[in-house]
Amino acid sequence: MIDQATRTSVLPRSYRRAAIRLVAWLGFVVLAVVYLGAEYLPLSAVGKFMVSEVAYVLPLSLTVVTGLMAYRASGGLESRFWLLLTGTNAVLLTSELYYVWWLVVVDVKGPPPVYAPFQVLHVAAITFFFAMVMSMTKFQNASLMLRLRYYTDFTAAAVLLFAMFFALTEVLLAPISTKLTPATHVWAAIYPTFGAIIIAGVVLTLVGFKVTRWRSWEKAVAGAIALYGVGVVTWPLWLATAVEGSRSLQRGALDLLLVLGLYLLVVATAYRLTAAEDAWPLRPAPLFQPAKSRRGGLVMPVLLLLVMPVVAWRAFSSPPGSLTYWVFLVVTTLIAMLVAGRSAIVAVENGSLMHGSETDTLSGLFNHRFFHERLAVEIGIARQYGEDLAVVVADIDDFDVVNNVYGHPAGDDLLRAVADAIRSVCRDSDTVCRLGGDEFGIILPETAQLEAFEMCLRMERRIRAIDAGAGSSVTVSIGIAGFPAAGADADELARKADGALYWAKHHGKDQVLVYDSDVVSDMDAESCIRTIEEQSHLGTVRALAAAVDARDPATQYHSRNVAALAVVLARELGMSSQRVRLIETAALLHDIGKIGVTDDVLSKPGPLTEEETAHVREHSVLGERILMSTTLDQVLPWIRHHHERWDGAGYPDGLAAVAIPLEARVLAVCDSYDAMINERPYRPARSRAEAMGELVSGMGTQFDPSVVEVFLGMLGEHDSLDG
Repeated sequence: MIDQATRTSVLPRSYRRAAIRLVAWLGFVVLAVVYLGAEYLPLSAVGKFMVSEVAYVLPLSLTVVTGLMAYRASGGLESRFWLLLTGTNAVLLTSELYYVWWLVVVDVKGPPPVYAPFQVLHVAAITFFFAMVMSMTKFQNASLMLRLRYYTDFTAAAVLLFAMFFALTEVLLAPISTKLTPATHVWAAIYPTFGAIIIAGVVLTLVGFKVTRWRSWEKAVAGAIALYGVGVVTWPLWLATAVEGSRSLQRGALDLLLVLGLYLLVVATAYRLTAAEDAWPLRPAPLFQPAKSRRGGLVMPVLLLLVMPVVAWRAFSSPPGSLTYWVFLVVTTLIAMLVAGRSAIVAVENGSLMHGSETDTLSGLFNHRFFHERLAVEIGIARQYGEDLAVVVADIDDFDVVNNVYGHPAGDDLLRAVADAIRSVCRDSDTVCRLGGDEFGIILPETAQLEAFEMCLRMERRIRAIDAGAGSSVTVSIGIAGFPAAGADADELARKADGALYWAKHHGKDQVLVYDSDVVSDMDAESCIRTIEEQSHLGTVRALAAAVDARDPATQYHSRNVAALAVVLARELGMSSQRVRLIETAALLHDIGKIGVTDDVLSKPGPLTEEETAHVREHSVLGERILMSTTLDQVLPWIRHHHERWDGAGYPDGLAAVAIPLEARVLAVCDSYDAMINERPYRPARSRAEAMGELVSGMGTQFDPSVVEVFLGMLGEHDSLDG
C-alpha cells in the first residue's frame, strides 16, 4: 500500500505517461489509416499524392522542432546527440520537400534523377548520422592506429554490405531493369546499405551490450531510428513498385515504416521533454579492449580474403563493360586495398605491443606496466564523462602452500586457472592484468562500487570451484576502490585498492572489502592486537553464519547479497562510515539464528504449519543470543528486530514505526528484496520489477516508506514501477 506522500509524487507521472502512450497509439492508427487509405480517397492523383506526402512530411517536420527543443533542454553528450540527430532530420526534410516540388512542379510522371540534389541530400543525411555515431563512441582516448583500424573495418563492412545488396537488387529489379538507369541500379544497393548502417549504429551506441534498464522513451528513441533504418533497407522494394507506376498496398506499407519510425521519434522526444527531471544516462559506446581486439582481429581480414575471390569471380563472369562487371570489379579492388591497409595497421599495432611488452606470458593477461598505463587512460575517460570506475585487486590465499606442497608447475597451473576464472566474469570492456606473483588487477570502466562488489562475489564463486589439490578449493582476498570516491588519480586509486586488499588479507582472508578510509587506516600496536583478537572471535561467528547460508543452495549467498545492498543503502541514508561497517556486519549475521531451524522446515516446498512458522520466527531472537558473547553489542537490536513491521504486525516484539531501530528497517528492506529476486523451495524467483512493486505496495505497512524511497532511488528503478 502506498502512503499519501508517495501517491502525490508517483501518480501524476503515471497518468502523464499513460496519456502520452494513448496519444502515441492513436497517432499510429491515424497515420496508418491515412497513409494506407490515401489511394481510396475520392481525390485526384495529385490530391492522393499530397495527402500521403503530408502524412510523411508532418512527423518529419515535428522531429526537427522537438529535436531542437530536446537539444536546448539537455546538456553534455545528450545535447550533441539531439543536435546531430536533428541535423539529420532537417536534411531529410529538405530532401523530401525538394522531392515534392519536383513531382508537383517539374515532372509529375516520375521522381528526380539520381544526380539531382534529392540524392545528394540523402548522402548528407547519412553523413550527419555517421557523425552522431562516431561522436558517441570513445575515440578521444584511442590511439591513432586503433582509430584507423576501426575506420577500415567500418569501410570494409559497408563495401561488403553494398556488394550483397547489389546482388540481391539485381534479382529483385530484373523485371524492370530496362526502365532503370545504371545510376538508379547502384542507388538501389546504396540505400539498403545506408539502412543497415543506421540499424548497426543504433545497436552499437544506443543499445550497447550491457543495458540493465530502459525507460520507455529510451526504448522509443532506439526503436524509432531502427524502424526508420528498416524502412530504408526495404527501399529497393519501394522502387520496384514505384517504377511500375502502381500505388500498391506493398508500396504504401513500405513507406509506412519510414512514417511510423519518424512519428515514434516525435513521441519519444516529446516524452523526453515531459520527463525532463529524469536525466538520460547517455554514455559513449566503449571501444573493445586491445586484448579482445587482437583475438578477434583476424575476423575481418579473413572474411575479406574469403569474399574477395567470390566477388572477383562475379565480376569476370559478367559481360565485359556491363554494370555488374564494373561494380564488382570496383568492389574487388576496394577489398584488396582494405586488406592491404588493414594488414599494415595491424603490423604497426603488433610491433608497438611487442615493443611495449604488455602481456604476461604465463597467464596471457596484461602485465603490471599495462595495468597502470591503462588505468590512467580509463580515469581520464571517467573524469571527462563523469562516469564511475572501479579498481579491483585480488590475491590468492595461501598460494605458497600450493607451491611448497605440489611444486611450482602446479602453482603455475593454478595461476592460469584463476586467470581464466577472472576473465570469465569480466566484460569485453574490462582490463584484466596479472600484477605479479599471485596478485591480479582488474579495471572496470562505467562501474559503481556496488556493481564491482557483485562482480567480485561471482568471481569468488568461480575461483572456489578450482581444485587446488586433494579436493581443496581456492580462495582469494579482494580489495575494491572506486573513482572518484576513493581516489582522483591512478596512483591513489591503485594504492587504496591495495590497502583494502591488505585489510581483507589480514582480517580473515576469503573476503571482499570496499575501501573505506575509516576502516583502512594506520593503527598503533595495541589497537592492532585488539582488532586481531576481535576479528579472530568474530571469524568463528562469521564462519557459522556462512555455514547457515550454505545449508540451502538457494540461500548460500543471501547474507552477502543483503550486506552489499545494506552498505550502499546505509550510505545513501547518510550514515557514518563506522555505522556502515556495523550494518554490513549485522547483515552478514542477520540469519545466524537459523542454525536452530531444522533443514526440513527451511527446505519445505509448501506452506508452513502454525507450529513450523513459530519455529522459524524464533531465529531472530536466537541470533541475538548467539552474538551476545561477542563485541557486537550495537548490532544486537538490529538483528533481533529485522522482521518487525512498520504497522506493528511483525515479530518478535511487535514494534511499530520509529520504535524499530533504523538499521533494522534497512535490513528488512534489503533482506526482503534479495529473497524475492532469488528462487526459494516454495516459489520461483521474481523479476526485479516485481520485487520493486512488492516493496512499493508494502510502504507504510511492512516497510518504512522513507527507507523504501531511498532504496528505489539507489537502484534507479522508479521508472520500472510507475512507467
